[in-house]
Amino acid sequence: MSAGPSGRSPLTGFVACAAAVAVSAALLGFDLGARVLTTNDEARFPVMARDILAKGHWLLPETSGAPMLNKPPLHAWLIALGAWPTGIVSQRVAVVPSFVAALGVVATTCLIARRLFGPGVDSGTYDYFTEAIVGKEHSSRGDFQSSEDDNTLVQGVSADRSALGFFGYAYYEENKSKLKLLGIDDGKDENGKGCIKPSREAVEKGQYQPLARPLFIYVKKQAADRPEVQKFVAFYLEKGATLAAEVGYIALPGDAYKLAKKRFDGRVVGSLFGGQGSQVGVTIVDLLKKEQ
Repeated sequence: MSAGPSGRSPLTGFVACAAAVAVSAALLGFDLGARVLTTNDEARFPVMARDILAKGHWLLPETSGAPMLNKPPLHAWLIALGAWPTGIVSQRVAVVPSFVAALGVVATTCLIARRLFGPGVDSGTYDYFTEAIVGKEHSSRGDFQSSEDDNTLVQGVSADRSALGFFGYAYYEENKSKLKLLGIDDGKDENGKGCIKPSREAVEKGQYQPLARPLFIYVKKQAADRPEVQKFVAFYLEKGATLAAEVGYIALPGDAYKLAKKRFDGRVVGSLFGGQGSQVGVTIVDLLKKEQ
C-alpha cells in the first residue's frame, strides 16, 4: 500500500466532481421547498428560527414560549441566517441548509474517491486485498480509481499528496522515489509487533501479513507430458528466483522450488491450498509444512 508524497494542480479532477455536484443539485432541488414539513423535527427547527429572528433568542431558541433545551440550535441558526435578508422563514428557506449539506457530502465523497486507487475488480490482487482487509472478496467501495495497469495506479498515487492506493510491491520498487509505504498491523505479535512496512525481508520472514501472498503457476496434467512444457517448467523452477528479483518480485524459499519440481515430476495434481483458493495470512513456509 502506498501514499503519494507530492502535490498536483488543484484543478485536476474538479470537472468530474463539479458535474456530480450539478447532477445531485438537479435531483435534490427540482422540488425544493414544495414538500410540506410534516414531522416534529422538520417543523420544529423552522419555528425555532422564527423565534431567533423575531426575539433574538440565538442561544436558547423557543417554541410556544418554552426554550428548546433538548435540541442543538445549529440547524435553527442556519435556517435563521438563510432567512436573515427577508426576515421570513419559508418552507424553501427551511430546507436550504439540508440541501447544501447534501451537496457538500457529494462533493467531499467525490474528491476523496478521486484520491483512492486500486487494481480492477477482475484482478487477483483486488480479490485477495478485499478478502484480507474487508473480509470478503469484491466487497470494497466502488468509487475508487481502478486500472488493470499498475503503472497508471503509480502515476495516480504519486501525483497527489493525499492519494492512497494498493498494488504489487514490484511497482513500488520501480518508483520508490515518489511513493511512501504504509505499514500494517495484523495484531499478531508473532509476526512482528506494531505496523510492518512491506520489504523483501518482511515478506521472506512472513512478517508482512496479511497482505503478502505466494504466487504459483498451474500446469494442466495432459500438457505436462509435452516436451516443450516440461522444458518451460524446468526453466521456470531453476531460474525463477533470479528472474523474480530482476522484476521486483520476491523469490520463494529454495525448498519451495524443490517441492514444486517434485510435485511436477510426480504429476501431482491440485493446489497446496487444498482447492480452497488463496488463503489469507498463509506463508509459503506454512504451505511447505503441510506438504511434508
